[in-house]
Amino acid sequence: MKKIVKPLWLSEGPNDKEYKEYKLLSKYNSLKQYLDIGDLDTAINEIEETLDYLYMYDAIKASESELQSIDGHPDWDNLEFVYSTPVIDIDRDDIIDSICEDAIYKFQDLYAMARSLWRDIEDKLIYSYFYKKPSLLSDGFLFFISEDSVLDIFSFQKPTKFNKDWRSFNIDHIANEKYSKELLASRIEEISNASEDKILIKMSIDKVYDIDRIISVIKCNTFNILKRDYSFK
Repeated sequence: MKKIVKPLWLSEGPNDKEYKEYKLLSKYNSLKQYLDIGDLDTAINEIEETLDYLYMYDAIKASESELQSIDGHPDWDNLEFVYSTPVIDIDRDDIIDSICEDAIYKFQDLYAMARSLWRDIEDKLIYSYFYKKPSLLSDGFLFFISEDSVLDIFSFQKPTKFNKDWRSFNIDHIANEKYSKELLASRIEEISNASEDKILIKMSIDKVYDIDRIISVIKCNTFNILKRDYSFK
């Protein structure tokens, strides 16, 4: 049985409705502030994980309410039971029941903001391969150039069938330098001389972003580029 972990803002402190409502509003405002300053990475994981919990909690709450609403006496002779192994276990209580709907509404609002910010970043990304795209999937390097002329270099290992989505794919930050065409050409030459079969991707964005705040978008798009151009199903 899988136990879904309750978000900290719900689990900590006294089990009091007014207190939980305060914690909900405080968490909402905190995550919104991150989004307002463009810090997508700090906010999005917590938003998604909290929504997963709230959706599951609400579904269990609704199913249990439907069972309790059955009245009358069933026809025991013709009643058929279908057994299945429960995979989710969530502790319910009246306080969370009372604020669940409002919490879902607020976190859906945050998620819509996060997705809008994600799309805004994604729409500004431009990418290409250096030289000729290798015919075979291999390890590689991503050269990310931002509007403020900063070059960030990442390395990655080739995705496999075990990488079901971009979250299981890693890119490792290995350098941060002042960008120039000469520097970029030098770094490309160094890597190419060391190994000719590496995949080399150039990605740029026409706006200044703190790289640590948008790494999820960069990682996701790198993964999707490789998935589109190579086969690792």
